[in-house]
Amino acid sequence: MFKKSAVINLNKFTTKNVSIFDKNGNEYNTIKNNKLCYRRAPRNQEQHMDTKILYGPKVERVTEKNFKDLKKNNKLFYDRDSVVFRGPFTFQHINRGPELILKIKDLGYPQEYTFSLPVKKLKSEKLYKIL
Repeated sequence: MFKKSAVINLNKFTTKNVSIFDKNGNEYNTIKNNKLCYRRAPRNQEQHMDTKILYGPKVERVTEKNFKDLKKNNKLFYDRDSVVFRGPFTFQHINRGPELILKIKDLGYPQEYTFSLPVKKLKSEKLYKIL
């Protein structure tokens, strides 16, 4: 799909087949109380029954004001407005521009991709840093 050395722009289309599981095999699809969590709609249940929520680590949204606090090897999750978040991405460094350089593994193949995201796009693209 992509060359190994190519740097790919981070967007909804290019992150379609990247990893969705953390090191413990968990996946997340929403943020609640500043924590990653997985919440699934109830199936074959009464409408008034509550859904069990599986919580993950605390997170903070990466913005234009706090992106300089990122350190090498910080773990990030990307909300692409789909069923689950993509990640964890591994933060590498900040290029001139400024733009964030991130690495992530492919979902099915033993391949790693390098993504870039201009800091000015952090208003529309949602990245969350694990604290």
